[in-house]
Amino acid sequence: MNAGFGPKYSATKKKEAFENLFSEIDKVQMNELPKLIGKESLKIVVCTYDALNNRAKFVKSYSASGNGYY
Repeated sequence: MNAGFGPKYSATKKKEAFENLFSEIDKVQMNELPKLIGKESLKIVVCTYDALNNRAKFVKSYSASGNGYY
């Protein structure tokens, strides 16, 4: 019985779709993604979970301070 918890879509199918759309994505740095997508002003933020330190971690495609650090 499914109570509405869990992923809505198959992770396998999502992986296949991303691989078809972005076959060379593993060779691209995150700060290069907006240009690859075709919108250089785009700012991407990915939130992940650091289980070792029990906290959220954010990865950005841009530098907030302008010093080159992300």
